[in-house]
Amino acid sequence: MELWRYYRILRRRRWLIIACMAICVGLVAVHCEFMTPVLYEAEVQVMERQPAERGISVYGDRYVMQPNIEIHLADLAHIAASDMVRSRSIETLEQLGVAINPAELMRTLKVEPLPATQILALRVTSEYPSDAKSAADVVAAEFKRFHSELKSGADEQSREFIEKQLKDAQNKMTEAREARKNFKTENELVELAGQTKVLIERVAVLESQVIDATANIDNLRNRLGPLNDQINSKPEMRLSSETVADNPIYQQLLAKKMALEAEFVGMTSGDGETGRRGKNHPAVKELQRQIDAVDAQLKTQLPKIINNQVTSLDSNVVQTIQSKLMTEAEVAGVQARRDALLTALDEERAKLQELPEQEMKMAKLDLDVLAAEETYRLLRAKLDEARITAKQASTSSAIQIIGPAVVYRVNAKKPIKLALALLLSPLLGAALAFLLHYLDNTVRTPAETEELLGLPVVSVVPLARSHALARRPDNEPLLATYEMLTTILWRNVAHSESPVVLVASAEPETGRSTTAANLAVTLAHNGARVILVDADMRKPNLHMMFGVAAKPGLSNVLTGTIPLEDALIPTKVEGLLLMPAGPAPDNPIRLLRSEKMSEFVSQIGALADFVIFDSPAGVTFADSSLIASLVKNVVLVHAAGRVPRGAESEFRGKLDLVGADILGVVLNLVRPEDSHGYFHYRKFYKGLTAQTGSPVLTGVRAIPPGNGSSDGKDS
Repeated sequence: MELWRYYRILRRRRWLIIACMAICVGLVAVHCEFMTPVLYEAEVQVMERQPAERGISVYGDRYVMQPNIEIHLADLAHIAASDMVRSRSIETLEQLGVAINPAELMRTLKVEPLPATQILALRVTSEYPSDAKSAADVVAAEFKRFHSELKSGADEQSREFIEKQLKDAQNKMTEAREARKNFKTENELVELAGQTKVLIERVAVLESQVIDATANIDNLRNRLGPLNDQINSKPEMRLSSETVADNPIYQQLLAKKMALEAEFVGMTSGDGETGRRGKNHPAVKELQRQIDAVDAQLKTQLPKIINNQVTSLDSNVVQTIQSKLMTEAEVAGVQARRDALLTALDEERAKLQELPEQEMKMAKLDLDVLAAEETYRLLRAKLDEARITAKQASTSSAIQIIGPAVVYRVNAKKPIKLALALLLSPLLGAALAFLLHYLDNTVRTPAETEELLGLPVVSVVPLARSHALARRPDNEPLLATYEMLTTILWRNVAHSESPVVLVASAEPETGRSTTAANLAVTLAHNGARVILVDADMRKPNLHMMFGVAAKPGLSNVLTGTIPLEDALIPTKVEGLLLMPAGPAPDNPIRLLRSEKMSEFVSQIGALADFVIFDSPAGVTFADSSLIASLVKNVVLVHAAGRVPRGAESEFRGKLDLVGADILGVVLNLVRPEDSHGYFHYRKFYKGLTAQTGSPVLTGVRAIPPGNGSSDGKDS
């Protein structure tokens, strides 16, 4: 479809597009003004302090990780928006008794990192500013508490492990003291020699150090378990980029196939040197076999292959692996230290074996007591260290709330919404216009009318406010339109036996009576003597157009109550006489079939240059067909914008049966954008009469060609 056709569609339905724009913009404006609630957003900013910023640690940090800032902020944002933080915040808000459902408030929670900073912004939206502020403060507090619990999880795990070991060490110490006491009582021993005491103390210190190293190894191995689980749950490598290239094997096979097919075409078409060969020729069969083999190989190959792939470690996995390696290094160092202590301990214990039996047993019991006491003392110190570390983590959280929540009104963005509605609504209107156009199956243009009726369209009457030339004889566009029709009538009347013309239509309300009146007025303005007969005795209205009485008229003439001349009424248009329909008869068909009707047509045709008959709807009544059988010359009127229902073809078939000569079709009520003549008239010739001062000629007699008269009689 050409662009001008699209333009015509849009122009035809421009009011629909304008209405769509007005409705869309109006709805958006009403929604923004009355239906959109005023919202308030509370924002609280938090940040994580680095380990060096948390004060002086009592026992010191073993190592400090330096993760990627963007990834770390994303992890913190995920924690802040987690279900745990939301559920805890909902519980706290329910206790505070906020006006809005806390669950609804948490659904508006947004966590975003501020650009170029290490700060997170927690935002909550509500209709009530106090609720929004309370919710934001509660979320920040719960996020801080939950983050502290996550950070102190390892310390709590170490504390629980040391408490269990301390309880076992205390039981062993009590058992060792009781065993030494019993041995002394049974053997009446008081004290050991000084050299033996020194040896025992040295062995006890070594054993306590071995136990301490073993406890450290167990603690570190407990840390390795969660790290290994994290590494195993995530893929270590991720695809960063890949390069796709043409498969060289596929390209070679494709080129080979093209060459074989070209050779096949040349061999079978006779373009080659050997001349044309049939499909059953051995060489042709062999060539076809090779082509099939290449096709089979092509199906096993892909057109594109991955030429290069670049993978990289996931940043979170990298951090976990670093933590694991550092922990494993600590485990290896403590194990080496424990192995050295075990070697020294074996050497000292060998010296105890050289003592006398009673003294050796007593020395072993003293050694057990000292080792148990030293182990208990070390584990107790470790427990105190773990408790202090956990207390320090709970009282000095890594998350710092920069300040209380700040509440501000949310921008409704009304101008932006109105601008978008103003920009997008014409597109919606245009889409609706095109949809209605493609769903529209009415007849609107002359081409569609000619295709429907199989008859030429001799005149196109545009849709206008006033269609009656009897009331507005100065309507230039309408006059120009009907002059197209009068030109056809002048030519056909010259070759016709009768100057009588019937204006008929298949359906009612097509503008048939208006067309008959306008045709008569136009002919009269052109200087012809015209008689307009209202043969619509069902629902006449020509007398109302010209402002004359409805009686007497045609029905009186056909019943013989008055002569023909008495039924003709002069009109305000010079040269135009009107015969109204007269009183409504009981049976119009009976009058139209009478001999009086045939005589009437012959008589009235001799009184004027043109006689125009009006008639009722052709598919509803038989009046039009009866008149057409007498008049012969018929002009069909069809209204644009109507869905064809078959009445037009049915009526034309009736006219063909009575031998009517259809002069053409007048397409009435055509939209100006569908009328080429009206478009060009309005653009180039509008107001031409006013500019040139050429009046409409009246009183000039124009005799139809072929009448053999040129005396210029007046009407």
